[in-house]
Amino acid sequence: MRKEYWHCLIGPATPNELAPGADGPMRLNIERVFRSETGHSAEVCSSGWGTTPSEVTIIKKVLFMTPPEQRKIRAAIREIENGRGGVVPC
Repeated sequence: MRKEYWHCLIGPATPNELAPGADGPMRLNIERVFRSETGHSAEVCSSGWGTTPSEVTIIKKVLFMTPPEQRKIRAAIREIENGRGGVVPC
């Protein structure tokens, strides 16, 4: 059976609204509910504040790409990984 991942993008909030480590309680609750719903622990769960509005736009566009668009992105990633695609931003 094909495995799938659930995604959630939430916000915005300003840094002064957030306590230090504010993503921790949210992530822990998501992990708890995931175990409850699936019967097993997640292989991956990541989160963090700091995503900008322009990055949110990019993420949404990537999530909803058509298969031909996805193939182009995969090809570009392979070129970057093989050292032929220019500089990889940090």
